[in-house]
Amino acid sequence: MRRQPELTEVTEFTTEPKLVEDARREQACSTSIAIFSARLPLCPAPFLRGEPRPLRTLVFVSGSDSMQHILLPANNASTWTGPTGNNTWLLPGRTPTLIDAGVGNPEHIEAIAQALDGRPLALVLITHGHSDHVNGVPAIAARWPDVQIRRFGSGDHPLEDREVIAAGDGTLTTLHTPGHAPDHCCFLDGGECFCGDLVRLGGTIVIPATRGGDLSQYLSSLQRVRDLRPVRLLPGHGPVIDNPAKVIDAYVRHRAEREAEIIRALEAGFETPEGIASSIYRGLPPALVPAAVDSVLAHLIKLKVDRKARQDGDRWTLN
Repeated sequence: MRRQPELTEVTEFTTEPKLVEDARREQACSTSIAIFSARLPLCPAPFLRGEPRPLRTLVFVSGSDSMQHILLPANNASTWTGPTGNNTWLLPGRTPTLIDAGVGNPEHIEAIAQALDGRPLALVLITHGHSDHVNGVPAIAARWPDVQIRRFGSGDHPLEDREVIAAGDGTLTTLHTPGHAPDHCCFLDGGECFCGDLVRLGGTIVIPATRGGDLSQYLSSLQRVRDLRPVRLLPGHGPVIDNPAKVIDAYVRHRAEREAEIIRALEAGFETPEGIASSIYRGLPPALVPAAVDSVLAHLIKLKVDRKARQDGDRWTLN
């Protein structure tokens, strides 16, 4: 018989009413522990509404085969990372393990220390090498000098696909899921999957073609994770995903729709990633235009691999 989750309560603060509602709803059905920083007034203006208010956070000890995990926002809020910044996930236990390192924000480092309650951090697992996920490594290593940092394809002990790693009070299985980045990995814990930047709620994942992003690999990685039938995804940004198959299917449909838009743009005579992006992403804030162009380029490269388009310098046409 499955053990019922145990609950305790923690009081923290957030300025965002919707976050309060979402967090309460997520905690009602999630094994996550959501800890929101009292420093949220430092968030960018679009996320500020009202005064900080207490948030009763339910701390769940999972009743399934999954381990206890604690959500510690990295306090690097932005348009890209969301109102609480990156998600980092702490697995306490025999081998205290942090998934992703954040950016080294002092409040984040202190939150990790408080959650560890005097125990040293043993291991940091990096989902991929983008700056918002790894820039906190020096600060973490300075606080816990004996910590081991592991990521796919680099370091003294690089992660390997399907490697089983002692973490928390159990084990995690590494799953290499390239596409968003060449070194991107997910970590499986029973029916739960720490999925980094594979998917997120409330937006799509950029495939940065000029920085190693590969749309064909990304779609294969989505399918690989879907085939495992996880019951929950714990992403690097945004709320916990309790309906993985539905969300992944929506991502795949979105990419197919975007590909169709790009084909129509090519048919209309647009020949460059910049021109195609301007025809599709109308009214996009200037700061987001480079990412849109990079995403279009990723689609064009996939069309080329699929023999549906060809490239002549920076000009693209359909076959």
